[in-house]
Amino acid sequence: MRKDILSRALELTRECLERYWQGDAEYVLSWCAEDILWVASAQSQYLKGIQAVQEDCRAVIPALQRCHLLAQEYTVVQNTGNACTIAGRYFTTTDESEEYFLQVQQRCTFVWELADGRLSIRHLHISNPMGELKVDEGSAVVGQMGPMAWKYLLRHHDQALSRRIFLSDTQEGITHILSPGEILYAAADRHWCTVKTIKGEEISARIGIRAFAEAAGDGFFFLHRCYVANMAYIIRLRPYAAVMQNGDELPIPVKKYRQVLEVLEQIYQYPCTGADTGFGGRT
Repeated sequence: MRKDILSRALELTRECLERYWQGDAEYVLSWCAEDILWVASAQSQYLKGIQAVQEDCRAVIPALQRCHLLAQEYTVVQNTGNACTIAGRYFTTTDESEEYFLQVQQRCTFVWELADGRLSIRHLHISNPMGELKVDEGSAVVGQMGPMAWKYLLRHHDQALSRRIFLSDTQEGITHILSPGEILYAAADRHWCTVKTIKGEEISARIGIRAFAEAAGDGFFFLHRCYVANMAYIIRLRPYAAVMQNGDELPIPVKKYRQVLEVLEQIYQYPCTGADTGFGGRT
């Protein structure tokens, strides 16, 4: 594809995703080819042909929790002749109008074809948090933890937005200005610390771990003397580690494990029982 057409395909990918997560099935379907292959999270969602895809999308998409997208990233995997493949990843974050709060990284694949001067989608895959946040006995993490996480977010929303953390990069000489909600955790690195963000950045910051914890404020907790975590980004707790939203596992000393559980119980107002406990996420 020519550069201008490829740019159009990228823009349409972004627009289709944003409309999808706002429940607009018709916009997405308007770009689908007659022989489209549609793949989503449910076992039944491996469908070929526009009629089957229309029936599924019109039933499923309007029922999705409304979300907006953060940290969108798209890659042109293939561009040959009249076809291109675009893969992407992004965070879905529930709108304020929804009954619970959830933020999860999702992935997508679009295969676009140019025919008779018009782009159409030949293959579409969109992952869905409702398909991956399941626990034993059919219980959905999002259903259990979402309302509590949303209440926690509301309590700290204004404070988190108003606070800013200034981090001087020891390697690049850049000053990063972040809100606490953009930070997953910090790890001690000799005199300074390494800060991980929700966008996947790793900042070598000229600040000690304790000074960082003071600057970050409420919502951050020492899981270990070398790790300060944003508790709202812990998606799973198991002996003896916390799994963060990006998949990183932070160690928790045996003697501190019960204390970490109690802190999470206070945040979510939910009893954290069992050896392996799941949570939602947030910004």
